[in-house]
Amino acid sequence: MNASKYRKVELIGVPGSGKSHLFRSLMSKHKRSPQNIAFVSHNARFIAIPKCRMLSREFRPLDSIYRWFRGNVNTIPINNLEFNDERCDLMNFFIDICLQGKHETDVLSRTLRIFLQSLNIDQAVENVPEGEATFLIDEGLLQRGHSLYRLTGDMNDCRNYYRNISLPDLIVYCTCDPAFVKSRLMKREPSLQNNLPSLEQRIEMSNTAISIGLDIFRERQAEVLHIDTNAPIEESIASLEFRLAT
Repeated sequence: MNASKYRKVELIGVPGSGKSHLFRSLMSKHKRSPQNIAFVSHNARFIAIPKCRMLSREFRPLDSIYRWFRGNVNTIPINNLEFNDERCDLMNFFIDICLQGKHETDVLSRTLRIFLQSLNIDQAVENVPEGEATFLIDEGLLQRGHSLYRLTGDMNDCRNYYRNISLPDLIVYCTCDPAFVKSRLMKREPSLQNNLPSLEQRIEMSNTAISIGLDIFRERQAEVLHIDTNAPIEESIASLEFRLAT
């Protein structure tokens, strides 16, 4: 793949829609034939290294992300997180909303931890010099909008979140047949097989949040590529590669 005009490309879709499968498949292809494309996911690690090997330094996991939330819900060790003002504002917004809800500590911990990981990825990508790579991001800040909505159930919170995040150069919206989504989620979390109403509610809330996001992305004139992951994976990869090359 030649140099792309896109610097940051991010996947979005309901859980089970095939985002990560597309991500891993493209990553596997380009690891065999390294190109100027970098793959990062919510675990805050640099996965595939393109020409510029210095990039890996920007993606060191931050211990504070993994160790916080050990009893005191109001104490968050962020002294090592070097976010710019815009991201600090977004972090405070997200945390304030989460803490207003009444949820189990482990639910809040998981939601906020993944959000901070996604925020770290977003900051790290910005720290890399222009022109070094195209970043394909799985489970980034866009995807955290549906996590927030599932936590609060407030559409206005979701809208405000999507209006305040920085958008990537290209949004890749993955869709899939609802039956496949259910099947993938039940395979991933077998306990859902005994709680279908909860599974259906989860999918419905995720769809609602992402629909809200897509409306706002259009308002903000974001570029969106729609990929139907029901198609063979080779076709999905070809569609994404074609857009990146144009």
